[in-house]
Amino acid sequence: IHGAHVGEIHLHRDEANTSCFRSRGGALLLPMRRALLLAAAVLVLAGCVCLRHAVEKPERTALDCGRDVTQPGDHLCKVRVGLDDRTFLVHVPSAPPREPRWTLVLAFHGVGSNAKQMAWISNFSELADRERFLVVYPQGLGVVPSWNTAIIGTAKRSTADDVAFVKAMLEKLHGIFAIDASRVYAAGFSNGGLLSHKLACEMSPTIAAIGVVAAINAEFECLPERPVPVIAFHGLGNATVDGPGG
Repeated sequence: IHGAHVGEIHLHRDEANTSCFRSRGGALLLPMRRALLLAAAVLVLAGCVCLRHAVEKPERTALDCGRDVTQPGDHLCKVRVGLDDRTFLVHVPSAPPREPRWTLVLAFHGVGSNAKQMAWISNFSELADRERFLVVYPQGLGVVPSWNTAIIGTAKRSTADDVAFVKAMLEKLHGIFAIDASRVYAAGFSNGGLLSHKLACEMSPTIAAIGVVAAINAEFECLPERPVPVIAFHGLGNATVDGPGG
């Protein structure tokens, strides 16, 4: 984004159509999972991709998760944004972070999916356990769960302020966990990847880098305050979201 594109990796045509997934042994799940895992691994393990300025830690505040969210395991949490109670799944590894503070990855699902499915298809929680970082799976809104981004049909598009949701969620998480504010990353599939691009455009002081699968930067106006590194995977045969060049 804004001259800081890390890379685009195009899959072969027999692995290309990653605009949806099959839950029962389908051919699409494996390449998509591989791409998502590679995106997360690059973001987390690269190390050099982080913000180089001091970010104030928000004041500690309560987070509604039903129990102690700092304990290892999965926690379903919610935060009030406007008139909506927004939910997200937090995965905490059993071992402490390798560095003094946690690295955080936000993983956004695609249209019609949900936070739990994103955890399953991405396998990010297993990677987080191994590499000791926090991973959060936010939940979109709507009859067909989605994110309010460009190029999603009006019948499917959520009208929620998802950027405000992410900001509120991060404020709460910073109040509970010792998170390295220079290592907050966004990753997403399809519509979730579109939102990751949107966050890079509108929250560049906060989002260190993004990794997306089957998604492009479709924002009509993208004026980040700083260049945001991107790693993107897009199938050549994806008929749902055209790749670079159409």
